[in-house]
Amino acid sequence: MPDTLPPRVSHADVLPDQAQGMQLVGQSGNGGIALGQGVLADQITALSAVPDRQITDIQAESDRLLQAVRQAVDVLRAQQAATDLSGIEQALSEAMVLMLEDDTLQAQILAGIRQGQWAPAALRDAIEAQAQAFSRMSDHYLRERATDVRELGQRILKYLQPDAIYPIIYPDQTILIGMDLSALQLAEVPRGQLAGIISASGTATSHVAILARALGVPAVMGVADITGLQGRTLILDGYQGLVCVEPTAAIRAEYQHAAAQAQVWHTTLETVRGQPAQTDDGVPVELHLNIDLDNAQYGAQHTEAMGVGLYRTEWPFMVRDSFPSEEEQLACYQQVLTTFAPRPVTMRTLDIGGDKPLPYFPLPAQNPFLGWRGVRILLQHPAIFRTQLRAMLRADIGQHNLRIMLPMVTQTSEVVELKQHLHRICAELCTEGYAVTCPPVGVMIEVPAAMYQIDHLAQQVDFFSIGTNDLAQYLLAVDRDNPQVAGLYDDLHPAVLQALQHIVIAVHSQGKPVSICGEIAGNLLAVPLLIGLGADSLSMSADSLLSVKYLLRHTRQTEAQDLLQQAMMQPDAAQVRCLMQQTLQSYGLGDRDWSQPQP
Repeated sequence: MPDTLPPRVSHADVLPDQAQGMQLVGQSGNGGIALGQGVLADQITALSAVPDRQITDIQAESDRLLQAVRQAVDVLRAQQAATDLSGIEQALSEAMVLMLEDDTLQAQILAGIRQGQWAPAALRDAIEAQAQAFSRMSDHYLRERATDVRELGQRILKYLQPDAIYPIIYPDQTILIGMDLSALQLAEVPRGQLAGIISASGTATSHVAILARALGVPAVMGVADITGLQGRTLILDGYQGLVCVEPTAAIRAEYQHAAAQAQVWHTTLETVRGQPAQTDDGVPVELHLNIDLDNAQYGAQHTEAMGVGLYRTEWPFMVRDSFPSEEEQLACYQQVLTTFAPRPVTMRTLDIGGDKPLPYFPLPAQNPFLGWRGVRILLQHPAIFRTQLRAMLRADIGQHNLRIMLPMVTQTSEVVELKQHLHRICAELCTEGYAVTCPPVGVMIEVPAAMYQIDHLAQQVDFFSIGTNDLAQYLLAVDRDNPQVAGLYDDLHPAVLQALQHIVIAVHSQGKPVSICGEIAGNLLAVPLLIGLGADSLSMSADSLLSVKYLLRHTRQTEAQDLLQQAMMQPDAAQVRCLMQQTLQSYGLGDRDWSQPQP
């Protein structure tokens, strides 16, 4: 039987005439308006559609698989060598290479081949097993990595079926469309020709949405039906998460007006670039970045930020088949610390657990939200902590901008024990001849119990950070990833605001600074409330920074304090959102839904 796949399904179906002006509904991945021509990125058979097929020549099939993996690696390496790849694209490409070269993944595929499956089906099963592992994680960022794993499999499949590869022509205004778009597919569009993105899956936390915001192009995620969009004229509304197919002249005029308004807003934001981050009555509030990737190149926003408020260190651990060595972690941390020096970089120690398992470090996960994770694992496996701390401290030599943050802290004794480890490692490195210094240490307040131990914790740490995503989830007893109750999760709930106020007051009474680093920090509806709280710094994704600074500079803290009191007296989150929407309108910011990503 020939080693071929079923013919690919044509995505160039002609839409009926009555489809003119038809709207497809998704969700916002990045705000903005785009007019362009639809281009389908998936030009080969979907991995999920690969059928089972038995083979007899196991060696030949194994060789075919390994050759396809080598081809995929070679292409990615060539892309990395391209001078027009951005920093974030380089980082994503390197992550793909690490996964492709993972012996564990290759062993899983080869095991399927040895059982008599042909390479595409063995690839399908191994990739889906890894993708499902990511999909079950509660952390939004890590859960969305399932998309990257499936893209990895699609790339290998591409070289297992070379006859099915079709050249893609990108028009000047390309709206890229895909079932499960990856960041690397975006990178294949010639620079300056990508006008917008439509993905049939994913959310605002997907890599492709993150990259869309970094590139400044609108994106709509979760569009159920993308068949027939190839070659069609499309209007993409990234604010409302809508796609208009073959728009009429009237619809075009309406969206051209909306695009002009968006451009006015973009131009308005540029007026605060380089300006001090302070309120209208002169109260300074530091604006920091949350970053996730090894490479911290975030374009113009990188220089605009006053530092990194949260650097998640999990990703280098997730893309390998064993714990990264001290040297591998050292290279990663040096890059981030050097990029932002002399500005502070707050590195959160490894936060893995039941909801974020490593393939080479199986963990029990009966209840991932209340399970074995964060500092609980580090305390029971100090060798992991030791290696990571050695790499961090060595990376900070000559920079002195490192700050270490401990996650999932529930009691002071945990901090005391981990600081003892830190001091021993500092002394050990000094003995080895490294000129290291012990950096400031802080804790992330994300467990309600920690809220009521701040006076004791303050005796042990230099700073506090509030992880509002988990804190709100624990306070509201809502699994935000469970569709049956996710609608009850809202970090603008009055109870969450009251908890934040309690933490800020308690921390400041101990003479310590406090930062807010959850998603709420980049939500414009929440910014005046956070100013009213008196938080010392806000840490957010790069795409939110200028918008937050603009609103910060147009808000008086005295008025924000009054607004916070009104918000905490509301009966529910819906009323808080209504209050804040009206507040932003009173600031002259129009009637846009300000809880959505802005350009």
